[in-house]
Amino acid sequence: MYFLLPPGTALEHAWPLGVQRFGIAGSRTVAYIGIPALGGNTWPLRWYSEPTPTAPFVDPPALLSALA
Repeated sequence: MYFLLPPGTALEHAWPLGVQRFGIAGSRTVAYIGIPALGGNTWPLRWYSEPTPTAPFVDPPALLSALA
């Protein structure tokens, strides 16, 4: 399961053991995740909660609280 956070915010929090961050600044490797289209067939990827224009990302403190 992946969560889209605002750019750069994954580094601002101490995540629980087992949480993998992708796209860490300064990394020498390319990191990416597949992002399903909002419409059409993108199986096996799909949105559990579609982003909206007013809320395109998950709130990092709320996610950290849910994981803790």
